Amino acid sequence: MAMIPNLDWYLSISTQQQLSPRCPYATVYHCPRYYQSLSLLGEAGSTGIAPAEDSRLKQQWEQTEVWPVTAEQATSISGPGNEVKHFMRFCPEVSYDRFGLFAAELHRFADEIDVDCTHKTLRNEGATPEDWRWNWSLVESMHYTQCPLYSLLRVGKGKDGPKPIFPDIGMPDSITSHLVSITECDDYTAQDVENLIVEMYEHPEIKTYEIYCRQENPHLQRALDDYRITGDTVKMHYYKDPDYELSFVKINKNAATSDWEKHLIATSPMYFKREITLSDRQRERMDRERSQTVWDRAQRHPVYVILMILAAIASLIGLVALFRGTEDNNKINSQTAPQLHEVAKTPVMRNLSSSSVASPPPVQEHTTSKNVRFEESLARMKVKLRSGMSYEQLVELLDEARVAKTMSGDIAPVQIRQFSCYEELENLWSQRTPNALLQRGVVSSWEEAKREYSFTEEPIINKKFAECYSY
Repeated sequence: MAMIPNLDWYLSISTQQQLSPRCPYATVYHCPRYYQSLSLLGEAGSTGIAPAEDSRLKQQWEQTEVWPVTAEQATSISGPGNEVKHFMRFCPEVSYDRFGLFAAELHRFADEIDVDCTHKTLRNEGATPEDWRWNWSLVESMHYTQCPLYSLLRVGKGKDGPKPIFPDIGMPDSITSHLVSITECDDYTAQDVENLIVEMYEHPEIKTYEIYCRQENPHLQRALDDYRITGDTVKMHYYKDPDYELSFVKINKNAATSDWEKHLIATSPMYFKREITLSDRQRERMDRERSQTVWDRAQRHPVYVILMILAAIASLIGLVALFRGTEDNNKINSQTAPQLHEVAKTPVMRNLSSSSVASPPPVQEHTTSKNVRFEESLARMKVKLRSGMSYEQLVELLDEARVAKTMSGDIAPVQIRQFSCYEELENLWSQRTPNALLQRGVVSSWEEAKREYSFTEEPIINKKFAECYSY
């Protein structure tokens, strides 16, 4: 039984060698033999290339180093009279599209006698209808990797060949980029999912994350159930592209038309596609975690350590001064009372009318009780500032302090300055986070935003931290 160079035979070689199912150069613009074969079929009863395009292609291919130099190298057809019976040095891709056989040589029978003798032999052998010997006297099969031009084209020898001409559709008014991340997640571990979530948080410029799995990944499903990521829509009928790494093509089994699509469906597993995004709740949680680390880094900064030492010394000096002032006041009060008593005993004081004696100034009502809530708010902010405060906690405490401030009476100037410092810290912090830098257009990528924040913005925030804590 003769070997049949059909599609199954052809694709089996491609699969075994892990190559593209069909020749990647099978166009008139990328291979001179494909062009020659297709052009000659126009003289053998098939639809020919348009004359103007045929002439242009021939002139351009003749100027390249891959065009045949002798007639023995060239693709050709021949036969008696106007009947073409011999197809020589043909492109196997063109041969299959026209005759259903991947072959470089095809020769028909010389006459009816040869046909009758061959058919009688085939019937005795029990040959199948697909056997090419029913129609051809000789067929020389060829896979595209056996073509002498394939290696030349693969190393770029045909790069100076003709290029396809496309219609002029103009340029768009604007071009926008849309970055996509493609991941195969069948073997994903819990740590891989955590790394993916961190990557999604740190790269907001990537708008779409495509996940391809042959079956549901339990770790990824757990992240979806916990609303750390979102992506409810699952699409089917995706297959891994054999020519490109991490590339998938959508092929519906019932709608596949080309041979390579059918082969891919038959030999490759189907993947499910899910587009995922980082949930708003997870992004806010990670923002808070990243903000809290600012204070930890501030505590280790040498400038902060020096300022804290100075603030501690100033606090000790203030306490000593306050203690001494209290002692001095007690001594003055204890000495003044007897003196006034002795003066009252003098005649001068006895002869003075009670109305002429200056009464002591009225004691001003103590307003501290009205300001307790405001003072407590400031104290909580200072304690939280030391233990580690996130931006959201600062905003919450400031809102509480604002309400207490409106309900308070006279507020000490130092408390007003302390409160103003916290408000300045809130405003400063909100404008200098990496996300804020990205949104304001100061930088164009998340990596640049992190560098800008670490080297420029974070020291300013740390300095403001220390200033507010010194009150």
